[in-house]
Amino acid sequence: MNKITFSAAQFCSFALSALFLFMCLNSDAAVLKNLPERFSKSRILVDQNPTINSGGTTYFCSGASLLLTSSLAETYQWYKDGQAIDGATSQTYSVTQSGYYKVAATYSEGPNGVSSELHVKQANTWTGAAGDDNWYTPSNWSCGVVPVANDHVEVADTGDTHPIISDASVLTVYSLTLTDDAVLIVETGSTLEVTDVINVAESASLILQDEASLLQTNDVDNIGNITAQKLTAPMKRYDFTYWSAPVTGQTLHNLSPDTMADKYYSFSPTIGNWVTHLNGAHYMQQAKGYIVRAPQTFSTSLASSYPAEFIGIPNNGTIQTAITVGASDMNLIGNPYPSAIDMDVFLSDPNNAALTDGTIYLWTHNSAPSVIPGDNTYNYTSNDYAAYNLLGGIATSTTGNNEPPTGKVASGQSFFIKGLSNGQVVFDNSMRVAFSNDQFFRSNSEDKHRLWLNLTNEQGAFKQTLLGYIDGATDGIDRNYDGATFNANAYVDFYTLANGKQLAIQGRALPFDENVVIPLGYTTTVPGTFTINIANLDGLFETQDVFLYDHDLDLLYDLKQLGTYMFGTTMGTFNDRFELRFTDSTLANETFGNVTIATNNAQLQLKASSEMESVRISDLSGRLVYERSNINNSEIILNDLPFHNAVLFVKIKLTNGKTVIRKTMM
Repeated sequence: MNKITFSAAQFCSFALSALFLFMCLNSDAAVLKNLPERFSKSRILVDQNPTINSGGTTYFCSGASLLLTSSLAETYQWYKDGQAIDGATSQTYSVTQSGYYKVAATYSEGPNGVSSELHVKQANTWTGAAGDDNWYTPSNWSCGVVPVANDHVEVADTGDTHPIISDASVLTVYSLTLTDDAVLIVETGSTLEVTDVINVAESASLILQDEASLLQTNDVDNIGNITAQKLTAPMKRYDFTYWSAPVTGQTLHNLSPDTMADKYYSFSPTIGNWVTHLNGAHYMQQAKGYIVRAPQTFSTSLASSYPAEFIGIPNNGTIQTAITVGASDMNLIGNPYPSAIDMDVFLSDPNNAALTDGTIYLWTHNSAPSVIPGDNTYNYTSNDYAAYNLLGGIATSTTGNNEPPTGKVASGQSFFIKGLSNGQVVFDNSMRVAFSNDQFFRSNSEDKHRLWLNLTNEQGAFKQTLLGYIDGATDGIDRNYDGATFNANAYVDFYTLANGKQLAIQGRALPFDENVVIPLGYTTTVPGTFTINIANLDGLFETQDVFLYDHDLDLLYDLKQLGTYMFGTTMGTFNDRFELRFTDSTLANETFGNVTIATNNAQLQLKASSEMESVRISDLSGRLVYERSNINNSEIILNDLPFHNAVLFVKIKLTNGKTVIRKTMM
């Protein structure tokens, strides 16, 4: 017997056509008799696609399974995500992994068929059954256990309770869905990591508090809005905060509604100047930086933090932003994600390395000058740009916002970076990290040897510079390890010098050479007494001698043994006064010897291991206040010195040609 096979659609079409033909020809039996004999002996068969029965659900809990059953057929082959499952040839299949499942079936008389795909998920749903808001309470979840990394998590609206992720924890789920009026809060310091998509219903709320982080792995498009809350550093009315949006759909005005209409800006390298976004109506672009002044309601004298909110679709995946070299080569860009990013990864990306210099500059908030009560002097603490590159970071103050950059740029933060050529820098999920409050000065597996120096005065003027030795650096100018000073400090600047450049951060090649001399420079608009001291050190500098040489006083000062060096200065730029040295052998007069100093009221007693030739005493300003020559004795007492509560530097030249410097107070 012949077989003619039709699909279901073909069969329906044929049946209608046959009915029409019968109605037209039913009076002419002769025509019907002339139909081919083989047609009258044929059977019409319809495709038989199997169906899958999952027991009324497509979900299963972690550690459990879901049984899928195919409709009856001759043979079976189960598939997951389009790939045949080895050995899955029974009518049933027990699912233990999320995925898209289907079954192919064959029949003894054909035709064969394939089922529709069924999306099966390892899932867990918030029920709030325990009656509290704790994410970590097992009985709050449909599976009776807290969600795990492979769970598709759904947060449902349960009325009185909503989950809160707290305790500075880091947790991972596969996907996250918030339905109806559901609320999920991630408290500051905690991290929620979602492997795949985030779907937030229009009336639902996913809230990230201040330093909370939202990480994602897969490059997928999210659905629905979140709220990312950020608390600024304390600021006054005329202070600016540097922003970058972690969401899409945020206007500058909604970020700070009470800011004056003409105080929303971005920076244009094309014209080398700020661009005003009137009334803040501009939608913040992904990875672009902006500055926004404090609300007009803020005090002009008392600093306060501003609670900002970003509301929009959370940014995720690969994001690009333009780098332009125009009238200026400085570009204001920013972290585009609702999580911190690792700048070491960003700066090391080959595409980004070809377009940008390797140092970023981050704005900080420190108090503007103010009169110190009681002595009518000024406090010179200043806003300034902290700097960071692969060698490390430098701070902008010893008080207030005094943390040096760690290389982890927080959500919502923008920064300046120097462009080398026009193009698009790239951010992606591999750069995202959980927010960390770890201090910068910690042991590191990389071979870094670093020395931080501070320049400051008692009124709060401050500048820090960093010198370091690291594999990969040269003694020339290196993109990744040398950062020029980018000074917004109105009062002081402090830097090392190399190849004619003033460097806030200088990286040098290993191995370390103790005979190298590092020029130090400074600029000040404030005359008076300043200090230079070691702020911190690591690596080989933990055991290495560090000297400061003052050309004006012909004085070599041991910063590690004697501590803070104090000196006087006028206003101006001074690039030839100070040097860093790491051995005393570079001096014509080496500074070593066994010398002791004892003070008693206005009397100073000096004892040396060999005869002394001369003594010179200077005050903090570097002014010579006492001098005596032709001593030719190993012990001397200086009487009636006109000093009281004064810090003095005593420079003793021995008859053997050696020089010793001691610091004392009278």
